[in-house]
Amino acid sequence: MKQAPIPHRNAQRGVIVLLMFLVIFLAGASAFITFFSNNLVSQKYNDEAIVALRDAKEALIAYAVTHGDYFGATGPGPGHLPCPDTNGNGVENTPCGNNALGRLPETITLPLPVAGTVMALSDYGTGTDERLWYALANPARRLPVGAFNTDTSTTPTLNGQSEIAAVLFAPGTALDSQTRPSNDEEDYLEADNALGTDFISSDGTGPDSFNDRVLGITVSEIMTPVTARVAEVLRVALDNFHDANGRYPLDPTLPLGDPTEITDLFTNNTPAWFLTNDWEVATQYSQLTDDTATITFTGCAGVSYSLDKVADTMTRIGGRC
Repeated sequence: MKQAPIPHRNAQRGVIVLLMFLVIFLAGASAFITFFSNNLVSQKYNDEAIVALRDAKEALIAYAVTHGDYFGATGPGPGHLPCPDTNGNGVENTPCGNNALGRLPETITLPLPVAGTVMALSDYGTGTDERLWYALANPARRLPVGAFNTDTSTTPTLNGQSEIAAVLFAPGTALDSQTRPSNDEEDYLEADNALGTDFISSDGTGPDSFNDRVLGITVSEIMTPVTARVAEVLRVALDNFHDANGRYPLDPTLPLGDPTEITDLFTNNTPAWFLTNDWEVATQYSQLTDDTATITFTGCAGVSYSLDKVADTMTRIGGRC
């Protein structure tokens, strides 16, 4: 009886080698898929944090611009920002500390136009104990109140940039050195971000040691829209003067100008917050004709406002401070 052929040993080796390659390939593919999947999760996490930071920044600037409307003529006035939440209960803690640092309040309760009105700022990260954190420069605090206008200097810096009004942080997952939950900034923020007023967006050590996502708010970003709010207040006072006198106030820098007219207008015909924030010092007024005038602001060379009583218009010229 004829025996069946015995497979050649080389063929067996070939099959074994192919199987080994297949195992290695599948292991590598699995690792690649896991790595790729982790990257997608990490990227989605970062994207959500960036969106949350941007949304919170827009909300804070909107709050700052309309602060005078929310807190009345005798309040801090436009430009000021809420205090941080330092005990983790979701609302601001007043008065603000020196260059205060804490969580961003989730909501702010406003006294006007209806007492008890609630304004949402951000609820990002509430379910993961990774709420946004928030550092605030002293002049921008709403309480205690200090002068804050286009010519105000601030102490905090971000990546070496000065004139920072506030900084927002989206903390990453807890590092080995951090214990959560906590009200200690060092359990959420890394390096200089947890230590003082010179904030950074990266320290070059990598995500295992630094995973803060950071977004700053400059004085210019607040004051550019705030100047429009201040100019509108002045426009009302100037138009009232024109209605009573048939012209805009005389420019004190021109021959025969009367400095008392514009000084009186600034002092007696503006909300209390105008003087509280030294806007009478930071504001330059020029009468061009009886019916036209311009308003500019120290420290905001890129923006001016042109008034025309006959056309009943106020035109903004320029993009930003």
